[in-house]
Amino acid sequence: MNTAAFNVSEAEEREMLRSIPSGRLGKPTDIANLALFLASNEASFITGQNIAVDGGQTILAETRHNE
Repeated sequence: MNTAAFNVSEAEEREMLRSIPSGRLGKPTDIANLALFLASNEASFITGQNIAVDGGQTILAETRHNE
């Protein structure tokens, strides 16, 4: 990870990554791949959805909130 972009220490980086089930930060290509899929015929039956591209962070936060 480019810690200079976030201005965080290695310990802070490890803590941040612990909150993401996929174990990594998202990349622009993660968003681009979703956009390409949604624009394809394979996604023709998907309508009106909110799709989180966050490596599972949303579901983890919801789980922790409900504990």
